[in-house]
Amino acid sequence: QMRNVFGAEIVNALVNGIHFLQIVYLFVVLGSWSVMFAHGYPMMDTSSQVSSYHKYSGYVVFMLCMTSWRRACKAPPGYITENSIMKFDNYPYDNLLYTNKLCPTLHIRKLARSKYDRVSNRHVPRFDHYCGWLNQSVGEENYRYFLFFLLVHAVMVIYGSIVTTLLFYGEIIDKDLHNARFFNVATGAEVIADNMMVFHYLLMTHFYLA
Repeated sequence: QMRNVFGAEIVNALVNGIHFLQIVYLFVVLGSWSVMFAHGYPMMDTSSQVSSYHKYSGYVVFMLCMTSWRRACKAPPGYITENSIMKFDNYPYDNLLYTNKLCPTLHIRKLARSKYDRVSNRHVPRFDHYCGWLNQSVGEENYRYFLFFLLVHAVMVIYGSIVTTLLFYGEIIDKDLHNARFFNVATGAEVIADNMMVFHYLLMTHFYLA
């Protein structure tokens, strides 16, 4: 039944754990942007603190996130074979961490700063780590794409946090919430606003963004 609902490829990937973190990434990032598009963008039309041009810059950041992730997922790290070993033989052995020996699995010379990747069953030059978010090893030929992926997402988090904070601050200013009067539903008593009261108001009014 799950295969009929979600598709055989996704279910098999979940069962095998192959693309699980990629699915989690898409769920978190696309879900977060969906919330911003649905709830944050309408607030920009009336906010005194956030200009509506941030809608367009937001679209740019979103596209950069998706394209940088896709590119990092698809770019191979480079693979050492008997034919390509001379291409990647660029680092000297230090005879401490890296020694001139054969890879016991593939039986080819183990280059300095290279490592056998058990996921792809290949030897990767300048191996850094295996990234589950990309379902890809990070090595010599895709390291730049991985760093760009990290940079774009760091900018996204910082930019999104600043814009969201300014949207909330704009609502406080525009509605003069610090001088507002609230009513206790249980007692019917009038309550003078304080910082905690304003925080709870914003949390309940903009639950998805908060």
